[in-house]
Amino acid sequence: MEAGSWRRPRAFNSFVTLEFPKLTDPHAVYVETMAGDLYLEERTDTTDYTIAFERSRATALSSGLQRE
Repeated sequence: MEAGSWRRPRAFNSFVTLEFPKLTDPHAVYVETMAGDLYLEERTDTTDYTIAFERSRATALSSGLQRE
């Protein structure tokens, strides 16, 4: 392989937010990474991923990338 021919991995990993109907159940985020998978349940973590999702959705909607 020639030097510089490799590609850098994406900075962002795939994730899924999990929200449960009971208020006593914490929200969670499932994150897929190259190093392994994570389940995050801390409020600060789930809030960060919720904000990331909302920003991504807003960007897609504002640029006309939404799916009809």
